[in-house]
Amino acid sequence: MDKTYWYKRWQNDKCFVIENDRLKKKSYIYTPFPKTNIFGFQDGDVRRLIASDIIARYQRMQDKNVLFPTGYHSLCNSSFVENKKYSNILNDDISNIFKSQMLALGIGINESKDIDMRHKEFLGNLQYAFIELYEKKYIEYKYSKVYFDEKLNKIYDYLNEKHELPIMNHKCFVLEFESLIPEILKDINRIQCSDKLKKKLINGLRPKTVLKLELAVSNGNLLPVEIKEPQFLGGVSYIFLNPEFIDITHYVHINEYRNVMNYLENGLDTCVYTGLTAQNPLTGNAIPIYISTIYNKDAYLGIPNVDSNDNRIALESGIEIINILDNELLMNSDMLDGLNIAQAKNKIIDLFLDAEIAKLETTYENHSVNLSSLDNFGPLFPFLEDKQTGKIASLKGYLPYAFSSKLRPILSDDVDILGTTMNGTINNLFTEGLAPILSVIHDDIGAIESIFSRVSKDDLADWLPIDYAIVDEESIYSSILMPIIFYNIIKKESGYDLPNIFNRVLVSPKTLDSSRNIIKRSSNNLIDMTNILDMYYPDTVRLYCMATPLNYALGFDANIIKELDKTIRYIENALESCNDVINYDYDFDNFITACNKALEDYDLYEYAKCIYQFINKTILRKSLNKKQALAFIKVLYPLMPFVSEEIYKNIFNGRYSIINEEWPK
Repeated sequence: MDKTYWYKRWQNDKCFVIENDRLKKKSYIYTPFPKTNIFGFQDGDVRRLIASDIIARYQRMQDKNVLFPTGYHSLCNSSFVENKKYSNILNDDISNIFKSQMLALGIGINESKDIDMRHKEFLGNLQYAFIELYEKKYIEYKYSKVYFDEKLNKIYDYLNEKHELPIMNHKCFVLEFESLIPEILKDINRIQCSDKLKKKLINGLRPKTVLKLELAVSNGNLLPVEIKEPQFLGGVSYIFLNPEFIDITHYVHINEYRNVMNYLENGLDTCVYTGLTAQNPLTGNAIPIYISTIYNKDAYLGIPNVDSNDNRIALESGIEIINILDNELLMNSDMLDGLNIAQAKNKIIDLFLDAEIAKLETTYENHSVNLSSLDNFGPLFPFLEDKQTGKIASLKGYLPYAFSSKLRPILSDDVDILGTTMNGTINNLFTEGLAPILSVIHDDIGAIESIFSRVSKDDLADWLPIDYAIVDEESIYSSILMPIIFYNIIKKESGYDLPNIFNRVLVSPKTLDSSRNIIKRSSNNLIDMTNILDMYYPDTVRLYCMATPLNYALGFDANIIKELDKTIRYIENALESCNDVINYDYDFDNFITACNKALEDYDLYEYAKCIYQFINKTILRKSLNKKQALAFIKVLYPLMPFVSEEIYKNIFNGRYSIINEEWPK
């Protein structure tokens, strides 16, 4: 079989090109492309791509216009960090590995839309969207708490939950979306997916049930606070107010105003005393109020007796520590004394609610995302930074700009802004998060269109929702939650009524080896995909990847692939003997019906199982008539395009690709 011949044929027949036909129904299939590396497809990534390609081919035969933006957002830093070990310039080595493996598997590339990291247009789209979000105040440049991996020189935000790493203050670009959380939750709950996935997406926002109440301040004002663990209220030793989130002028005594301003200008200490206190509504004790920027919230209640970090801060700042636990029973907590933690929580909630001095609400701790990375590679931030003043200047008028061969930004010759291009990349949370949106808006390479424009609105309204998205477990935040966040920003700011962004979403686990270990370099069990594709039919690999339900891990076993390959090689010979006798075959009719139902239900495992069973029970045992054989290869085509095309050409003298044939009903 000449795989290259068929791939060129598909290119000539424009099998991977969207038609400019407004009457055709549109369908958008999406899967995140794997992080690029010098080994090609690993970790089950190829299974998601093959599954998406099967759906795309099937829907094209249903006379739909299908958008399947393969690899759109994979052009980030990972490949070039690895590649720099071998070369000091950007080259095509890694891109060619993936491209050759995709071609060998029949996964389409529209060559007119083929871009890589060095395309200024790709970078320009990302950079322009970044600037727009910055100008609309959704992205801010400020100090933020991050997890820091000193060994790798990387920072991680809360979505990565790297709790084993130390926390540091780092000046980051931060995306803020607190006001959009109600709409984000609606969009999550509209997705057709498992309850487990919905729960995980919502948990990414870290929902907390809190008591909301107002504390009386010693100057007569009221301070609104949230208490996540009201059973420990008696142990609140201090309150930290962050001036970035709350108007502190109501909570600073005039005698302490100069000290507070000095703290805000220099920030040398952990906190500064305001000269005021708040009354503890449980014990009546006075709680000192401080100004501090170490917590990303308006008011933080420190409980040193039950929180080690609060304890450390109290000791460093000389704040009193109130002991409230004795053998897991409450003490120094007024009416809660002697109760265990669970009893105390229930009692104080009931008392406060009955007295109408508090409300019980669900809040979401995660309402911002850090978009910075300390890596030196990747799509650069579209700003210059003045190292002396710390101020940044937008490069909006000079977009797009890209890399030189030595990984330095190429700007226009007339750029005369003091400062240096900012170090770091636009994080994958941004790049991946905007990928499904930019894939629709920037259909023409080189077009830089505002994500809030009328043109963008029309394109999004035409193509969305994404009919089917397949993601891996590690990318649900970057590839599902982040697009929902960005999409809600666009809906709010543009003022347009747009459809949901996702219709169906499936989580597909990674590939395992025969010992049930995840395929990865550290396990020394990488798949040599290039060698496998040289040894076996590409359709064998496609069938094998569908031999397990997509929501289960796929065990990689070369012996099974070998047996499947033998079976597939017999198909063409078996169909050469098809006859002209017309007879009704109940089993064949059931087979067509079962395949149709499986594909309509996006059950690719059931579809592949029907195909495999029919091959073994019917194709290899008895003859089909020509009408049945033609219907069979049409149904076979999405799963095994190479074998189907060979049969179509050799037996039916097909002049064009099967994709132009009508799907059998």
